[in-house]
Amino acid sequence: MAGPRVISHSVRFLGANPENVMRWTGAAARFGVAAGAGVLFIAECLPPAKTDLFCKLPVVGSYWKAYEAKDEE
Repeated sequence: MAGPRVISHSVRFLGANPENVMRWTGAAARFGVAAGAGVLFIAECLPPAKTDLFCKLPVVGSYWKAYEAKDEE
């Protein structure tokens, strides 16, 4: 005769359990940072991005303000 049956219940959401989610979190974060940096790199040449986003950065915003004044002349 067989022993008692042990049924383990694991939480799954769309096929992913907590162990898999924790394993892939670091890779997803690195991909997100790389994608965001790529978008900002491409958006740097757009004038609305310079005036609305880059000029308002605390430390390096003056870099784009100089180019903004030069573009307006």
